[in-house]
Amino acid sequence: MERWKAWVQQKVEDGTYTAEGLSQEELLELLWGWLEGERDRHQLDLPAFLISRYPITNAQYRCFIEAGGYDDPTWWGGEESSGWAWRRGKPRREWQRTDRPDFWHDPRFNAPNQPVVGVTWYEAMAFCRWLQERFRATGSRVQVWQEGQLQTLNLTPEIVRLPTEAEWEKAARGTDGRTWPWGDRWEEGRANTGEAGLKQPSPVGILPGGDSPYGAADMAGNVWEWTLSLWGPDWRRPAFGYPYRPDDGREDPSPGDEVARVVRGGSWSDLQEGARCAERGWVLPFVSDLNFGFRCVSPIPCAPP
Repeated sequence: MERWKAWVQQKVEDGTYTAEGLSQEELLELLWGWLEGERDRHQLDLPAFLISRYPITNAQYRCFIEAGGYDDPTWWGGEESSGWAWRRGKPRREWQRTDRPDFWHDPRFNAPNQPVVGVTWYEAMAFCRWLQERFRATGSRVQVWQEGQLQTLNLTPEIVRLPTEAEWEKAARGTDGRTWPWGDRWEEGRANTGEAGLKQPSPVGILPGGDSPYGAADMAGNVWEWTLSLWGPDWRRPAFGYPYRPDDGREDPSPGDEVARVVRGGSWSDLQEGARCAERGWVLPFVSDLNFGFRCVSPIPCAPP
């Protein structure tokens, strides 16, 4: 960390970074705040969980839309929730849709096997709640990728939600602390980042060389992925850093519109540094963009059928 701080300070003093309205001291404080968000590598014991092998696709999200997902406040946390308030139009950007994802009809982003983009944190949470209920109602089993093959388990998920950032990071980098899902050396052709030049999300799973140790695909690049975890109200410095503590309030789903959530993984529009497994981004929960998506997790053990 001190090496990185020295490098940042030298770059600022050399004039490499400029920001209108910020003094050199303020800019250093800002950049150091971001670095603080990744410091203190430490061991963490997490309960077992299942995670989507791929980001949620347009085809999967279409099921939620066609089932009336945007019309039932149950999936948005109830009629008094911030999620349902957003669905009813407050807050929102002038151009933002609240009845389907932004860019839903844009041909660059709406292929069935592309990850859904243009979704807010509220939309991702609503999908998870809806999917949880579908599992319960249908008694569906889950298919799990284990040891290089697909297996159907005799399990019905009781909980479906967004991953905490600790769960996301473990699924992405395994237990050996690797920089990217495949290892510590950047390799072209393993991730859809800005270096690839595709300039749009790629169909999920077409770059198997980038899979994580657990077989999770597209965790570097393609789309930034929403997590359950809070960043905090100040974009300049995370309120919740490391060491990670699941009981310190960072996994609270209720703070509202002015508290940012953590996004992970980088995207098709970011360079390789932004796709590192440790990279933390922040976004307000009512914001959407053409490179934001998500995947789901389910803690285990699950209830027996």
